[in-house]
Amino acid sequence: MNFNFLLFLDIIGTIAFALSGCFVAAEKKADIIGFWLLAIVASIGGGTLRDLILGLAPVFWIKDPTALIISSLTAFAGYWFLKHGPRLRAFVLWTDAAGLAFFAILGASITLSTGAPWFIAVLLGTITAVGGGIIRDILAGLPTLVMRRDVYASACIIGILIYIATSRGWFGFVIDRPVAAIISVLSIFALRGLAIILRLELGGYGDKKPLTRRRND
Repeated sequence: MNFNFLLFLDIIGTIAFALSGCFVAAEKKADIIGFWLLAIVASIGGGTLRDLILGLAPVFWIKDPTALIISSLTAFAGYWFLKHGPRLRAFVLWTDAAGLAFFAILGASITLSTGAPWFIAVLLGTITAVGGGIIRDILAGLPTLVMRRDVYASACIIGILIYIATSRGWFGFVIDRPVAAIISVLSIFALRGLAIILRLELGGYGDKKPLTRRRND
């Protein structure tokens, strides 16, 4: 994939996850340091785990602090614009969905560029996407989405498989990687968005139904 397109995925994903950290901080009525910390861990947490697993040293934000700068600026802007806002959980879900989509494909692409097999790319792409949100929610004292039955990590897996299959010709035709990435990002965001709107979830352990719709709280 073209480096500039990878950079685009990285920047948009970083902003989206940093915003999700800001929305969580605003809901928790955190101070400016809380905003900064949640924005940082949400935006770099998953990529840090990916690089550590792949043995890429130093990790990406030490070699190039662009992600830290972007997430810090987003945090400081979010502090002034969001600290007096209403309940913001819905905004957390949607900004998290956007970051999820961009980072899943970015993580998978970076993993593939190291020569790792496709199934490792699926795993590390998913870790890149969900890792920051997990750390964010743990620090904020919230239940992590990945441990609930939401269509969340499963959306990443489906989207990454679409990206790999279309860019490698598994369906009998090959799509250019940037185009395949766009299709896959939109697929992940659409799947996660439908889950948010329709309140869909996967069946849990012991459930007979593979897909259920949550009852209204």
